Amino acid sequence: MTKENLLLEILGVNKPELKELRNKAPEGSWIRDISNKPEKLWGYLWSEAGVKWLSEQLGVKEKKLEVSPAEETSSKEFECTVTRSNFINLRLIEVIHNGSRLVVQCKDNRIIKPSMLVKIRVIDDKTACVSQIISKHIKLK
Repeated sequence: MTKENLLLEILGVNKPELKELRNKAPEGSWIRDISNKPEKLWGYLWSEAGVKWLSEQLGVKEKKLEVSPAEETSSKEFECTVTRSNFINLRLIEVIHNGSRLVVQCKDNRIIKPSMLVKIRVIDDKTACVSQIISKHIKLK
């Protein structure tokens, strides 16, 4: 299934044109992308058959339309040692990860003390958060 917003970028078609094509598309070409948003804001997902039909209608080569499946956001988890937890901002702590110091988000730094072992989850290159407090009494080596 391919998101309609991604197809808009690849095809270079505007939303009203794609809406007309969606109304003409054969049954099963697309479905609504149900989410917690209000129904007016739900997106559309196109099936492989729908993408093939769109390429025929627009005269676009299928090679151009080949869309890699959406990669799941794979978050990586690491065990780290807390070095500082007395920030004024109660949602931050400092940990050692691969020899470098990182400032990481947490729910409340008052329950986390230096020398504790925590598991952090790296969401993207700049964001990390504490996912679990592993041990309360491990000392720095």
